[in-house]
Amino acid sequence: MKRVTTIFILLLIVLAAVPVGAAWAGSLTDRIIKTGEQVDEDVEVYGGNLVIEEGATVNGDVAVFGGHAEVGGTIDGDVAIFGGNVELTGDVTGDLVIFGGSMDVSAVAEVAGECALLGGSVTGDGQANVNCASVDGFPFAFTESMNLPPIPNIPDIPPIPEPPIIEHPHRSFVGEFFGTVGEVTGRSLALGLLALIVAALLPNQLNQVSDVIVRKPVASGTVGILTAMAGPFAIAIFTAISTLLIILCGLGLLGYPIVLAASVALTFGLLLGWIAVGTLLGERLAEAMKLTNRSLPVVAALGTVALTLITGAMSELPFFGWLWFIAALVIASAGLGAVALTKFGTREYPVGNGAKVAAVLETLPVEDAEED
Repeated sequence: MKRVTTIFILLLIVLAAVPVGAAWAGSLTDRIIKTGEQVDEDVEVYGGNLVIEEGATVNGDVAVFGGHAEVGGTIDGDVAIFGGNVELTGDVTGDLVIFGGSMDVSAVAEVAGECALLGGSVTGDGQANVNCASVDGFPFAFTESMNLPPIPNIPDIPPIPEPPIIEHPHRSFVGEFFGTVGEVTGRSLALGLLALIVAALLPNQLNQVSDVIVRKPVASGTVGILTAMAGPFAIAIFTAISTLLIILCGLGLLGYPIVLAASVALTFGLLLGWIAVGTLLGERLAEAMKLTNRSLPVVAALGTVALTLITGAMSELPFFGWLWFIAALVIASAGLGAVALTKFGTREYPVGNGAKVAAVLETLPVEDAEED
Protein backbone atom coordinates (compact mmCIF):
# COMPACT_ATOMS: atom_id res chain seq x y z
CA MET A 1 0.00 0.00 0.00
CA LYS A 2 2.84 2.38 0.83
CA ARG A 3 4.58 1.66 -2.47
CA VAL A 4 1.42 2.38 -4.49
CA THR A 5 1.01 5.73 -2.74
CA THR A 6 4.64 6.58 -3.51
CA ILE A 7 4.07 5.76 -7.19
CA PHE A 8 1.07 8.10 -7.41
CA ILE A 9 3.04 10.90 -5.76
CA LEU A 10 5.90 10.28 -8.20
CA LEU A 11 3.56 10.46 -11.20
CA LEU A 12 2.12 13.75 -9.93
CA ILE A 13 5.61 15.24 -9.51
CA VAL A 14 6.78 14.16 -12.97
CA LEU A 15 3.62 15.45 -14.66
CA ALA A 16 4.02 18.75 -12.82
CA ALA A 17 7.50 19.07 -14.32
CA VAL A 18 6.06 19.01 -17.85
CA PRO A 19 5.10 22.59 -18.93
CA VAL A 20 1.31 22.34 -19.24
CA GLY A 21 0.86 26.09 -19.69
CA ALA A 22 3.06 26.01 -22.78
CA ALA A 23 0.45 23.66 -24.25
CA TRP A 24 2.77 20.87 -25.27
CA ALA A 25 4.54 22.62 -28.13
CA GLY A 26 7.04 19.83 -28.80
CA SER A 27 8.05 18.05 -31.98
CA LEU A 28 5.40 16.30 -34.07
CA THR A 29 7.97 13.93 -35.59
CA ASP A 30 10.85 11.78 -34.38
CA ARG A 31 13.64 13.62 -32.60
CA ILE A 32 17.23 12.39 -32.51
CA ILE A 33 19.86 13.89 -30.19
CA LYS A 34 23.23 12.95 -31.65
CA THR A 35 26.36 11.72 -29.89
CA GLY A 36 28.19 14.60 -28.25
CA GLU A 37 25.18 16.94 -28.46
CA GLN A 38 24.05 18.72 -25.27
CA VAL A 39 20.49 20.05 -24.90
CA ASP A 40 20.02 22.54 -22.05
CA GLU A 41 16.21 22.63 -21.96
CA ASP A 42 13.18 20.39 -21.52
CA VAL A 43 12.52 17.98 -24.40
CA GLU A 44 8.95 17.15 -25.45
CA VAL A 45 7.93 14.87 -28.33
CA TYR A 46 4.31 14.31 -29.41
CA GLY A 47 3.28 11.56 -31.80
CA GLY A 48 6.88 10.58 -32.55
CA ASN A 49 9.85 8.70 -31.12
CA LEU A 50 12.81 10.11 -29.16
CA VAL A 51 16.37 8.83 -29.61
CA ILE A 52 19.17 10.03 -27.30
CA GLU A 53 22.36 8.50 -28.62
CA GLU A 54 25.27 7.37 -26.45
CA GLY A 55 27.37 10.36 -25.39
CA ALA A 56 24.47 12.84 -25.74
CA THR A 57 23.19 14.81 -22.72
CA VAL A 58 19.83 16.41 -21.92
CA ASN A 59 19.88 18.86 -19.02
CA GLY A 60 16.15 19.05 -18.39
CA ASP A 61 12.98 17.02 -18.09
CA VAL A 62 11.87 14.70 -20.92
CA ALA A 63 8.28 13.89 -21.94
CA VAL A 64 7.18 11.64 -24.82
CA PHE A 65 3.47 11.34 -25.70
CA GLY A 66 2.38 8.54 -28.02
CA GLY A 67 5.88 7.36 -28.97
CA HIS A 68 8.85 5.27 -27.89
CA ALA A 69 12.15 6.40 -26.35
CA GLU A 70 15.67 5.03 -26.83
CA VAL A 71 17.94 6.48 -24.16
CA GLY A 72 21.62 5.75 -24.67
CA GLY A 73 22.98 9.00 -23.24
CA THR A 74 22.36 10.90 -20.01
CA ILE A 75 19.15 12.66 -18.93
CA ASP A 76 19.76 15.07 -16.06
CA GLY A 77 16.10 15.39 -15.02
CA ASP A 78 12.81 13.52 -14.76
CA VAL A 79 11.34 11.37 -17.56
CA ALA A 80 7.64 10.74 -18.37
CA ILE A 81 6.60 8.39 -21.20
CA PHE A 82 2.90 8.11 -22.13
CA GLY A 83 1.74 5.29 -24.42
CA GLY A 84 5.19 4.08 -25.45
CA ASN A 85 8.08 1.78 -24.53
CA VAL A 86 11.57 2.68 -23.32
CA GLU A 87 14.88 1.09 -24.28
CA LEU A 88 17.34 2.27 -21.62
CA THR A 89 21.10 1.85 -22.06
CA GLY A 90 22.06 5.21 -20.53
CA ASP A 91 21.51 7.05 -17.24
CA VAL A 92 18.59 9.02 -15.76
CA THR A 93 19.46 11.19 -12.75
CA GLY A 94 15.83 11.93 -11.84
CA ASP A 95 12.59 9.96 -11.63
CA LEU A 96 11.17 7.79 -14.43
CA VAL A 97 7.45 7.10 -15.04
CA ILE A 98 6.06 5.02 -17.92
CA PHE A 99 2.28 5.16 -18.42
CA GLY A 100 0.93 2.33 -20.59
CA GLY A 101 4.26 0.93 -21.78
CA SER A 102 7.18 -1.35 -20.91
CA MET A 103 10.92 -0.87 -20.47
CA ASP A 104 13.98 -2.87 -21.55
CA VAL A 105 17.06 -2.09 -19.40
CA SER A 106 20.66 -2.96 -20.19
CA ALA A 107 23.20 -3.92 -17.54
CA VAL A 108 25.00 -0.55 -17.80
CA ALA A 109 21.85 1.58 -17.43
CA GLU A 110 20.94 3.34 -14.19
CA VAL A 111 17.99 5.35 -12.82
CA ALA A 112 19.04 7.42 -9.80
CA GLY A 113 15.51 8.44 -8.75
CA GLU A 114 12.33 6.45 -8.31
CA CYS A 115 10.89 4.40 -11.18
CA ALA A 116 7.27 3.41 -11.78
CA LEU A 117 5.50 1.56 -14.59
CA LEU A 118 1.73 1.87 -14.76
CA GLY A 119 0.40 -1.04 -16.81
CA GLY A 120 3.72 -2.38 -18.17
CA SER A 121 6.72 -4.53 -17.24
CA VAL A 122 10.53 -4.34 -17.01
CA THR A 123 12.84 -6.67 -18.96
CA GLY A 124 16.58 -6.82 -19.62
CA ASP A 125 19.82 -7.47 -17.74
CA GLY A 126 19.69 -4.23 -15.73
CA GLN A 127 16.42 -4.67 -13.86
CA ALA A 128 18.21 -4.51 -10.51
CA ASN A 129 19.75 -1.13 -11.43
CA VAL A 130 16.42 0.66 -11.83
CA ASN A 131 14.32 -0.97 -9.06
CA CYS A 132 11.06 -0.21 -10.88
CA ALA A 133 7.66 -0.69 -9.25
CA SER A 134 5.02 -2.02 -11.64
CA VAL A 135 1.30 -1.43 -11.03
CA ASP A 136 -1.28 -3.18 -13.21
CA GLY A 137 -4.88 -2.08 -13.55
CA PHE A 138 -4.22 1.59 -12.70
CA PRO A 139 -5.88 3.23 -10.85
CA PHE A 140 -7.77 0.40 -9.15
CA ALA A 141 -4.96 -2.14 -8.56
CA PHE A 142 -4.75 -1.36 -4.85
CA THR A 143 -8.43 -1.78 -3.96
CA GLU A 144 -8.00 -5.41 -2.87
CA SER A 145 -5.67 -4.40 -0.05
CA MET A 146 -7.93 -1.64 1.28
CA ASN A 147 -10.17 -2.42 4.25
CA LEU A 148 -13.38 -0.72 3.23
CA PRO A 149 -16.31 -0.63 5.65
CA PRO A 150 -19.52 -2.39 4.56
CA ILE A 151 -22.00 -0.24 2.70
CA PRO A 152 -25.17 0.30 4.78
CA ASN A 153 -28.58 -0.36 3.34
CA ILE A 154 -29.95 2.73 1.67
CA PRO A 155 -33.70 3.22 2.09
CA ASP A 156 -35.80 3.53 -1.00
CA ILE A 157 -36.26 7.11 -2.13
CA PRO A 158 -39.81 7.98 -3.10
CA PRO A 159 -40.19 9.08 -6.72
CA ILE A 160 -40.02 12.79 -7.30
CA PRO A 161 -43.16 14.09 -8.98
CA GLU A 162 -42.63 15.70 -12.35
CA PRO A 163 -43.02 19.47 -12.29
CA PRO A 164 -46.01 20.83 -14.15
CA ILE A 165 -45.36 22.12 -17.64
CA ILE A 166 -45.72 25.89 -17.65
CA GLU A 167 -46.83 27.21 -20.97
CA HIS A 168 -45.80 30.66 -22.14
CA PRO A 169 -48.75 32.06 -24.07
CA HIS A 170 -46.87 35.25 -24.94
CA ARG A 171 -43.79 33.41 -26.25
CA SER A 172 -43.50 33.88 -30.00
CA PHE A 173 -41.08 33.23 -32.80
CA VAL A 174 -40.20 36.92 -32.93
CA GLY A 175 -39.31 36.94 -29.24
CA GLU A 176 -37.10 33.87 -29.57
CA PHE A 177 -35.42 35.34 -32.65
CA PHE A 178 -34.53 38.62 -30.97
CA GLY A 179 -33.44 36.77 -27.83
CA THR A 180 -31.03 34.62 -29.87
CA VAL A 181 -29.75 37.66 -31.79
CA GLY A 182 -29.13 39.48 -28.52
CA GLU A 183 -27.25 36.53 -27.07
CA VAL A 184 -24.99 36.08 -30.12
CA THR A 185 -24.40 39.83 -30.40
CA GLY A 186 -23.56 40.18 -26.72
CA ARG A 187 -21.09 37.28 -26.89
CA SER A 188 -19.46 38.76 -30.00
CA LEU A 189 -19.09 42.21 -28.46
CA ALA A 190 -17.63 40.72 -25.27
CA LEU A 191 -15.00 38.79 -27.24
CA GLY A 192 -14.33 41.88 -29.35
CA LEU A 193 -13.65 43.90 -26.19
CA LEU A 194 -11.36 41.14 -24.95
CA ALA A 195 -9.53 41.16 -28.32
CA LEU A 196 -9.07 44.93 -28.02
CA ILE A 197 -7.48 44.52 -24.58
CA VAL A 198 -5.26 41.59 -25.62
CA ALA A 199 -4.03 43.40 -28.75
CA ALA A 200 -3.22 46.51 -26.72
CA LEU A 201 -1.37 44.62 -23.96
CA LEU A 202 0.23 41.77 -25.96
CA PRO A 203 0.72 43.03 -29.54
CA ASN A 204 3.95 41.12 -30.22
CA GLN A 205 2.55 37.83 -28.92
CA LEU A 206 -0.66 38.25 -30.96
CA ASN A 207 1.29 39.01 -34.15
CA GLN A 208 3.53 35.99 -33.53
CA VAL A 209 0.54 33.65 -33.19
CA SER A 210 -1.22 35.10 -36.25
CA ASP A 211 1.95 34.78 -38.33
CA VAL A 212 2.30 31.06 -37.49
CA ILE A 213 -1.35 30.42 -38.44
CA VAL A 214 -0.64 31.86 -41.91
CA ARG A 215 2.78 30.20 -42.42
CA LYS A 216 2.12 26.81 -40.77
CA PRO A 217 -1.64 26.11 -40.97
CA VAL A 218 -1.30 22.31 -41.09
CA ALA A 219 1.13 22.14 -38.16
CA SER A 220 -1.02 24.58 -36.18
CA GLY A 221 -4.18 22.56 -36.77
CA THR A 222 -2.52 19.24 -35.91
CA VAL A 223 -0.97 20.55 -32.68
CA GLY A 224 -4.25 22.25 -31.79
CA ILE A 225 -6.22 19.00 -32.07
CA LEU A 226 -3.61 17.10 -30.02
CA THR A 227 -3.55 19.83 -27.36
CA ALA A 228 -7.36 19.96 -27.19
CA MET A 229 -7.42 16.19 -26.58
CA ALA A 230 -4.41 15.96 -24.25
CA GLY A 231 -5.24 19.03 -22.16
CA PRO A 232 -8.57 17.90 -20.67
CA PHE A 233 -7.19 14.36 -20.27
CA ALA A 234 -4.19 15.64 -18.26
CA ILE A 235 -6.45 17.87 -16.15
CA ALA A 236 -8.75 14.92 -15.42
CA ILE A 237 -5.76 12.74 -14.45
CA PHE A 238 -4.40 15.45 -12.12
CA THR A 239 -7.82 15.86 -10.49
CA ALA A 240 -8.30 12.11 -10.01
CA ILE A 241 -4.79 11.60 -8.59
CA SER A 242 -5.14 14.61 -6.26
CA THR A 243 -8.48 13.37 -4.95
CA LEU A 244 -7.06 9.88 -4.52
CA LEU A 245 -4.05 11.16 -2.60
CA ILE A 246 -6.29 13.17 -0.27
CA ILE A 247 -8.22 9.99 0.54
CA LEU A 248 -5.06 7.89 1.02
CA CYS A 249 -2.63 10.19 2.78
CA GLY A 250 -3.91 13.76 2.74
CA LEU A 251 -1.26 14.99 0.26
CA GLY A 252 -3.45 15.64 -2.76
CA LEU A 253 -3.89 19.38 -2.19
CA LEU A 254 -0.64 19.92 -4.11
CA GLY A 255 -2.36 18.88 -7.35
CA TYR A 256 -5.26 21.34 -7.28
CA PRO A 257 -3.14 24.47 -8.00
CA ILE A 258 -1.67 22.56 -10.95
CA VAL A 259 -5.18 21.68 -12.18
CA LEU A 260 -6.24 25.33 -11.86
CA ALA A 261 -3.13 26.57 -13.68
CA ALA A 262 -3.58 24.04 -16.48
CA SER A 263 -7.27 24.94 -16.88
CA VAL A 264 -6.50 28.67 -17.01
CA ALA A 265 -3.67 28.08 -19.52
CA LEU A 266 -5.86 25.98 -21.80
CA THR A 267 -8.73 28.50 -21.67
CA PHE A 268 -6.45 31.46 -22.35
CA GLY A 269 -4.79 29.53 -25.19
CA LEU A 270 -8.17 28.94 -26.85
CA LEU A 271 -9.13 32.61 -26.48
CA LEU A 272 -5.76 33.88 -27.75
CA GLY A 273 -5.93 31.54 -30.75
CA TRP A 274 -9.50 32.63 -31.56
CA ILE A 275 -8.48 36.31 -31.36
CA ALA A 276 -5.45 35.62 -33.60
CA VAL A 277 -7.73 34.14 -36.29
CA GLY A 278 -10.06 37.09 -35.81
CA THR A 279 -7.14 39.47 -36.31
CA LEU A 280 -6.39 37.91 -39.70
CA LEU A 281 -10.05 38.31 -40.67
CA GLY A 282 -10.02 41.87 -39.35
CA GLU A 283 -7.11 42.78 -41.63
CA ARG A 284 -9.11 41.67 -44.69
CA LEU A 285 -12.21 43.53 -43.51
CA ALA A 286 -10.22 46.71 -42.80
CA GLU A 287 -8.79 46.63 -46.32
CA ALA A 288 -12.21 46.00 -47.88
CA MET A 289 -13.81 48.78 -45.82
CA LYS A 290 -10.83 51.11 -46.49
CA LEU A 291 -10.51 52.04 -42.84
CA THR A 292 -8.00 54.75 -42.07
CA ASN A 293 -7.38 53.56 -38.51
CA ARG A 294 -5.87 50.10 -38.92
CA SER A 295 -4.15 49.78 -35.56
CA LEU A 296 -3.77 46.26 -34.22
CA PRO A 297 -6.36 46.66 -31.40
CA VAL A 298 -8.99 47.99 -33.84
CA VAL A 299 -8.30 45.28 -36.41
CA ALA A 300 -8.32 42.53 -33.75
CA ALA A 301 -11.60 43.74 -32.23
CA LEU A 302 -13.27 44.13 -35.65
CA GLY A 303 -12.22 40.68 -36.87
CA THR A 304 -13.05 38.90 -33.60
CA VAL A 305 -16.54 40.41 -33.49
CA ALA A 306 -17.15 39.42 -37.11
CA LEU A 307 -15.77 35.90 -36.63
CA THR A 308 -17.87 35.29 -33.52
CA LEU A 309 -20.99 36.71 -35.16
CA ILE A 310 -20.59 34.50 -38.23
CA THR A 311 -20.00 31.27 -36.29
CA GLY A 312 -22.72 32.17 -33.78
CA ALA A 313 -25.26 32.78 -36.53
CA MET A 314 -24.30 29.48 -38.22
CA SER A 315 -24.79 27.59 -34.97
CA GLU A 316 -28.41 28.76 -34.73
CA LEU A 317 -29.32 27.58 -38.22
CA PRO A 318 -30.31 23.88 -38.25
CA PHE A 319 -29.12 23.19 -41.82
CA PHE A 320 -25.68 24.67 -40.95
CA GLY A 321 -25.16 22.46 -37.88
CA TRP A 322 -22.34 20.24 -39.18
CA LEU A 323 -20.80 23.04 -41.21
CA TRP A 324 -20.65 25.27 -38.15
CA PHE A 325 -19.09 22.48 -36.07
CA ILE A 326 -16.39 21.79 -38.67
CA ALA A 327 -15.64 25.50 -39.13
CA ALA A 328 -15.40 26.12 -35.39
CA LEU A 329 -13.18 23.04 -34.95
CA VAL A 330 -10.78 24.12 -37.71
CA ILE A 331 -10.57 27.71 -36.44
CA ALA A 332 -10.12 26.75 -32.78
CA SER A 333 -7.56 24.03 -33.61
CA ALA A 334 -5.48 26.32 -35.82
CA GLY A 335 -5.49 29.08 -33.22
CA LEU A 336 -4.74 26.83 -30.25
CA GLY A 337 -2.00 25.00 -32.19
CA ALA A 338 -0.30 28.29 -33.12
CA VAL A 339 -0.43 29.36 -29.47
CA ALA A 340 1.17 26.07 -28.47
CA LEU A 341 3.88 26.18 -31.16
CA THR A 342 4.88 29.73 -30.15
CA LYS A 343 4.43 29.12 -26.41
CA PHE A 344 1.74 31.82 -26.13
CA GLY A 345 3.49 33.99 -28.72
CA THR A 346 6.76 34.27 -26.78
CA ARG A 347 8.96 32.60 -29.41
CA GLU A 348 9.21 32.10 -33.16
CA TYR A 349 8.26 28.88 -34.93
CA PRO A 350 10.31 27.20 -36.29
CA VAL A 351 12.67 28.24 -33.50
CA GLY A 352 15.63 30.37 -34.57
CA ASN A 353 15.21 30.07 -38.34
CA GLY A 354 14.45 33.74 -38.84
CA ALA A 355 17.44 34.88 -36.79
CA LYS A 356 19.80 32.57 -38.71
CA VAL A 357 18.58 33.79 -42.09
CA ALA A 358 18.87 37.41 -41.01
CA ALA A 359 22.43 36.84 -39.78
CA VAL A 360 23.42 35.28 -43.12
CA LEU A 361 21.85 38.10 -45.12
CA GLU A 362 23.73 40.70 -43.11
CA THR A 363 27.06 39.13 -44.14
CA LEU A 364 26.33 39.35 -47.89
CA PRO A 365 27.96 42.24 -49.79
CA VAL A 366 25.66 44.94 -51.15
CA GLU A 367 26.39 46.29 -54.63
CA ASP A 368 25.16 49.74 -55.58
CA ALA A 369 23.20 49.76 -58.82
CA GLU A 370 24.43 52.32 -61.28
CA GLU A 371 21.83 54.29 -63.16
CA ASP A 372 22.26 54.64 -66.90
